[in-house]
Amino acid sequence: MKANKNVFQKFESFLEAIPTKWPEFAVLCLYTILLAVITYYHEPWFDEAQSWLIARSASLKEMFFTLPHYEGHPPFWWMILAPFAKAGLSYEPTIKAINIFLCSFGVFLFLFKSPFKRTVKFLIPFTYFIFYQYGVISRCYCIVIVAFMLVSITYHRRNTSPFAYVSALMLLCFSHAFGIVLSGGLAIVWILELWPFVFKDIFCKKQFRALALLLIWALFLMSLLLPYSDTFAT
Repeated sequence: MKANKNVFQKFESFLEAIPTKWPEFAVLCLYTILLAVITYYHEPWFDEAQSWLIARSASLKEMFFTLPHYEGHPPFWWMILAPFAKAGLSYEPTIKAINIFLCSFGVFLFLFKSPFKRTVKFLIPFTYFIFYQYGVISRCYCIVIVAFMLVSITYHRRNTSPFAYVSALMLLCFSHAFGIVLSGGLAIVWILELWPFVFKDIFCKKQFRALALLLIWALFLMSLLLPYSDTFAT
Protein backbone atom coordinates (compact mmCIF):
# COMPACT_ATOMS: atom_id res chain seq x y z
CA MET A 1 0.00 0.00 0.00
CA LYS A 2 2.84 2.36 0.92
CA ALA A 3 4.66 1.48 -2.30
CA ASN A 4 1.55 2.31 -4.35
CA LYS A 5 1.24 5.63 -2.54
CA ASN A 6 4.87 6.46 -3.31
CA VAL A 7 4.34 5.63 -6.98
CA PHE A 8 1.27 7.87 -7.09
CA GLN A 9 3.14 10.72 -5.41
CA LYS A 10 6.02 10.37 -7.88
CA PHE A 11 3.58 10.41 -10.80
CA GLU A 12 1.84 13.45 -9.33
CA SER A 13 5.17 15.24 -8.92
CA PHE A 14 6.06 14.35 -12.51
CA LEU A 15 2.83 15.89 -13.81
CA GLU A 16 3.27 19.04 -11.76
CA ALA A 17 6.82 19.44 -13.03
CA ILE A 18 5.78 19.63 -16.70
CA PRO A 19 6.15 23.34 -17.56
CA THR A 20 3.87 23.42 -20.61
CA LYS A 21 0.12 23.03 -20.98
CA TRP A 22 0.24 20.11 -23.41
CA PRO A 23 -1.06 17.61 -20.78
CA GLU A 24 -4.19 19.78 -20.37
CA PHE A 25 -4.67 19.88 -24.13
CA ALA A 26 -4.20 16.11 -24.31
CA VAL A 27 -6.81 15.51 -21.60
CA LEU A 28 -9.22 17.93 -23.27
CA CYS A 29 -8.81 16.13 -26.61
CA LEU A 30 -9.26 12.73 -24.96
CA TYR A 31 -12.38 13.94 -23.13
CA THR A 32 -13.92 15.38 -26.30
CA ILE A 33 -13.12 12.31 -28.43
CA LEU A 34 -14.47 9.83 -25.87
CA LEU A 35 -17.52 12.00 -25.30
CA ALA A 36 -18.20 12.12 -29.04
CA VAL A 37 -17.85 8.33 -29.37
CA ILE A 38 -20.16 7.51 -26.46
CA THR A 39 -22.63 10.21 -27.51
CA TYR A 40 -22.76 8.73 -31.03
CA TYR A 41 -24.11 5.46 -29.61
CA HIS A 42 -26.44 7.14 -27.13
CA GLU A 43 -30.11 6.85 -28.05
CA PRO A 44 -31.74 10.19 -27.12
CA TRP A 45 -34.35 10.18 -24.38
CA PHE A 46 -37.77 11.75 -24.80
CA ASP A 47 -36.89 14.87 -22.80
CA GLU A 48 -33.92 15.56 -25.09
CA ALA A 49 -36.28 15.43 -28.08
CA GLN A 50 -38.83 17.56 -26.22
CA SER A 51 -36.35 20.42 -25.90
CA TRP A 52 -35.57 20.22 -29.61
CA LEU A 53 -39.27 20.25 -30.54
CA ILE A 54 -39.85 23.27 -28.32
CA ALA A 55 -36.88 25.06 -29.89
CA ARG A 56 -38.16 24.20 -33.38
CA SER A 57 -41.84 25.00 -32.98
CA ALA A 58 -42.28 27.54 -30.17
CA SER A 59 -41.95 31.28 -30.53
CA LEU A 60 -39.55 33.26 -28.36
CA LYS A 61 -42.52 34.64 -26.44
CA GLU A 62 -43.80 31.12 -25.74
CA MET A 63 -40.33 30.00 -24.66
CA PHE A 64 -40.14 32.81 -22.14
CA PHE A 65 -43.64 33.32 -20.83
CA THR A 66 -45.63 30.11 -21.38
CA LEU A 67 -43.58 26.94 -21.61
CA PRO A 68 -41.41 27.41 -18.46
CA HIS A 69 -44.62 27.16 -16.39
CA TYR A 70 -45.12 23.67 -17.83
CA GLU A 71 -41.53 22.50 -18.24
CA GLY A 72 -40.13 23.79 -14.96
CA HIS A 73 -36.87 25.12 -16.43
CA PRO A 74 -35.67 28.52 -17.68
CA PRO A 75 -35.71 28.92 -21.47
CA PHE A 76 -31.99 29.37 -22.14
CA TRP A 77 -31.41 25.81 -23.46
CA TRP A 78 -34.26 26.16 -25.92
CA MET A 79 -32.92 29.56 -27.01
CA ILE A 80 -29.52 28.00 -27.78
CA LEU A 81 -31.13 25.20 -29.79
CA ALA A 82 -33.67 27.44 -31.56
CA PRO A 83 -31.46 28.88 -34.38
CA PHE A 84 -30.37 25.37 -35.39
CA ALA A 85 -33.78 23.73 -34.99
CA LYS A 86 -35.66 26.51 -36.83
CA ALA A 87 -33.07 26.36 -39.63
CA GLY A 88 -34.16 22.76 -40.28
CA LEU A 89 -30.95 21.03 -39.22
CA SER A 90 -31.10 17.36 -38.32
CA TYR A 91 -32.13 16.83 -34.70
CA GLU A 92 -29.85 14.13 -33.33
CA PRO A 93 -26.40 15.11 -34.69
CA THR A 94 -27.04 18.81 -34.08
CA ILE A 95 -28.19 18.63 -30.46
CA LYS A 96 -25.37 16.20 -29.67
CA ALA A 97 -22.78 18.47 -31.27
CA ILE A 98 -24.02 21.48 -29.30
CA ASN A 99 -23.94 19.52 -26.07
CA ILE A 100 -20.42 18.19 -26.75
CA PHE A 101 -19.16 21.69 -27.56
CA LEU A 102 -20.56 23.25 -24.37
CA CYS A 103 -19.36 20.42 -22.12
CA SER A 104 -15.91 20.52 -23.71
CA PHE A 105 -15.78 24.28 -23.21
CA GLY A 106 -16.69 23.83 -19.54
CA VAL A 107 -13.95 21.20 -19.15
CA PHE A 108 -11.54 23.54 -20.97
CA LEU A 109 -12.22 26.23 -18.36
CA PHE A 110 -11.76 23.68 -15.58
CA LEU A 111 -8.46 22.35 -16.95
CA PHE A 112 -6.89 25.72 -17.67
CA LYS A 113 -8.38 27.96 -14.98
CA SER A 114 -8.91 25.83 -11.87
CA PRO A 115 -6.28 25.88 -9.08
CA PHE A 116 -6.29 22.12 -8.44
CA LYS A 117 -3.37 19.76 -8.90
CA ARG A 118 -3.14 18.13 -12.29
CA THR A 119 -4.08 14.70 -10.96
CA VAL A 120 -7.41 16.12 -9.79
CA LYS A 121 -7.98 18.18 -12.93
CA PHE A 122 -7.27 15.21 -15.18
CA LEU A 123 -9.60 12.83 -13.32
CA ILE A 124 -12.67 15.02 -12.69
CA PRO A 125 -13.74 15.30 -16.37
CA PHE A 126 -14.11 11.51 -16.56
CA THR A 127 -16.33 11.14 -13.49
CA TYR A 128 -19.93 10.01 -13.92
CA PHE A 129 -21.73 13.34 -13.87
CA ILE A 130 -19.29 15.43 -15.89
CA PHE A 131 -18.73 12.75 -18.51
CA TYR A 132 -22.03 10.90 -18.81
CA GLN A 133 -24.95 12.53 -17.02
CA TYR A 134 -24.09 16.04 -18.18
CA GLY A 135 -21.94 15.20 -21.20
CA VAL A 136 -23.63 12.36 -23.07
CA ILE A 137 -27.25 13.24 -22.29
CA SER A 138 -28.13 16.42 -24.18
CA ARG A 139 -29.88 18.56 -21.61
CA CYS A 140 -29.41 22.00 -20.11
CA TYR A 141 -26.83 20.53 -17.72
CA CYS A 142 -24.12 21.36 -20.24
CA ILE A 143 -24.80 25.07 -19.62
CA VAL A 144 -24.61 24.42 -15.87
CA ILE A 145 -21.04 23.12 -16.28
CA VAL A 146 -19.99 26.30 -18.10
CA ALA A 147 -21.82 28.51 -15.59
CA PHE A 148 -20.20 26.76 -12.62
CA MET A 149 -16.76 27.20 -14.14
CA LEU A 150 -17.38 30.91 -14.74
CA VAL A 151 -18.68 31.31 -11.17
CA SER A 152 -15.53 29.69 -9.79
CA ILE A 153 -13.25 31.77 -12.05
CA THR A 154 -14.85 35.07 -10.98
CA TYR A 155 -15.34 34.11 -7.32
CA HIS A 156 -12.02 35.47 -6.06
CA ARG A 157 -12.82 38.82 -7.73
CA ARG A 158 -16.32 39.05 -6.29
CA ASN A 159 -15.48 42.16 -4.26
CA THR A 160 -13.31 43.95 -6.79
CA SER A 161 -15.45 43.02 -9.83
CA PRO A 162 -18.84 42.15 -8.34
CA PHE A 163 -20.79 42.49 -11.58
CA ALA A 164 -18.57 39.92 -13.31
CA TYR A 165 -19.28 37.46 -10.49
CA VAL A 166 -22.98 38.26 -10.50
CA SER A 167 -23.13 37.82 -14.29
CA ALA A 168 -21.83 34.27 -13.83
CA LEU A 169 -24.42 33.67 -11.10
CA MET A 170 -27.14 35.03 -13.40
CA LEU A 171 -26.04 32.58 -16.10
CA LEU A 172 -26.24 29.78 -13.52
CA CYS A 173 -29.80 30.89 -12.69
CA PHE A 174 -30.71 30.98 -16.37
CA SER A 175 -29.29 27.54 -17.08
CA HIS A 176 -31.39 25.40 -14.72
CA ALA A 177 -34.09 25.73 -12.07
CA PHE A 178 -31.72 24.37 -9.42
CA GLY A 179 -29.21 27.01 -10.54
CA ILE A 180 -31.46 29.63 -8.94
CA VAL A 181 -31.19 27.81 -5.62
CA LEU A 182 -27.43 27.39 -5.90
CA SER A 183 -26.93 31.03 -6.86
CA GLY A 184 -29.11 32.05 -3.93
CA GLY A 185 -26.96 30.03 -1.55
CA LEU A 186 -23.76 31.61 -2.87
CA ALA A 187 -25.35 35.06 -2.63
CA ILE A 188 -26.34 34.47 1.01
CA VAL A 189 -22.77 33.44 1.87
CA TRP A 190 -21.49 36.60 0.18
CA ILE A 191 -23.97 38.79 2.08
CA LEU A 192 -22.86 37.27 5.38
CA GLU A 193 -19.25 38.10 4.46
CA LEU A 194 -20.14 41.69 3.60
CA TRP A 195 -22.57 42.38 6.43
CA PRO A 196 -19.99 43.41 9.10
CA PHE A 197 -18.73 46.12 6.72
CA VAL A 198 -22.02 47.37 5.32
CA PHE A 199 -22.23 50.41 7.58
CA LYS A 200 -18.49 51.05 7.69
CA ASP A 201 -17.28 50.92 4.13
CA ILE A 202 -18.82 52.64 1.13
CA PHE A 203 -16.97 50.02 -0.91
CA CYS A 204 -19.78 47.56 -0.17
CA LYS A 205 -22.35 49.61 -2.08
CA LYS A 206 -21.15 48.25 -5.43
CA GLN A 207 -21.48 44.68 -4.20
CA PHE A 208 -25.01 45.20 -2.92
CA ARG A 209 -26.07 46.82 -6.20
CA ALA A 210 -24.81 43.72 -7.97
CA LEU A 211 -26.66 41.50 -5.49
CA ALA A 212 -29.84 43.52 -6.03
CA LEU A 213 -29.53 42.89 -9.78
CA LEU A 214 -29.13 39.16 -9.12
CA LEU A 215 -32.21 39.18 -6.87
CA ILE A 216 -34.34 40.90 -9.53
CA TRP A 217 -33.17 38.40 -12.16
CA ALA A 218 -33.83 35.41 -9.89
CA LEU A 219 -37.32 36.66 -8.98
CA PHE A 220 -38.11 37.20 -12.65
CA LEU A 221 -37.05 33.65 -13.51
CA MET A 222 -38.97 32.24 -10.55
CA SER A 223 -42.09 34.01 -11.80
CA LEU A 224 -41.63 32.25 -15.15
CA LEU A 225 -41.37 28.85 -13.48
CA LEU A 226 -44.44 29.06 -11.25
CA PRO A 227 -46.69 26.22 -12.45
CA TYR A 228 -50.05 26.99 -13.99
CA SER A 229 -53.16 25.42 -12.51
CA ASP A 230 -53.21 22.79 -15.26
CA THR A 231 -49.46 22.14 -15.40
CA PHE A 232 -49.47 18.70 -13.82
CA ALA A 233 -52.68 17.66 -15.59
CA THR A 234 -51.07 18.52 -18.91
